[in-house]
Amino acid sequence: MRVLAIAACSARLPHATSPSRHLSLRWVHKHHHKQKAPSRGNADAVNVHPFEFLTGEYLHLLTVWLVPCHMVAVFLFVAVGGVLASLNHTRFAVAFSSLYDVKWHDVHHRLPESNYGQYIMLWDKLLGTYRSYDWLDGETARGAGRASRRAKAD
Repeated sequence: MRVLAIAACSARLPHATSPSRHLSLRWVHKHHHKQKAPSRGNADAVNVHPFEFLTGEYLHLLTVWLVPCHMVAVFLFVAVGGVLASLNHTRFAVAFSSLYDVKWHDVHHRLPESNYGQYIMLWDKLLGTYRSYDWLDGETARGAGRASRRAKAD
């Protein structure tokens, strides 16, 4: 149960800091978002500026401090989180019910102002920053349709 509490807290902290981090560190974080569809797993997941890497790691430490738990829970959180972060940066179609889907992080790479949660979208859904992969496909299709209509009009 503590692992779930850690996951919920961990999902909230990056969500709380991502908008400011994306604004204040856009020159730092932009390197990570150059790839709109990352595919190299862990190599792409850790492909961030050293400052961003350190602040992200301290958010994990803060989470463990905020949610007192056994070392086994911390180990499970770090191990499972590492696997999920790596999967988020692959082209594999991995989903666990409505709890986790690799596509959610793909959306974040294409729309950095959405889907701040690394593993779960609980806070994104509650705070209105969640965008589904289907929504993104619909927006892309509408944009292509507008471009096609403009080309025909010219």
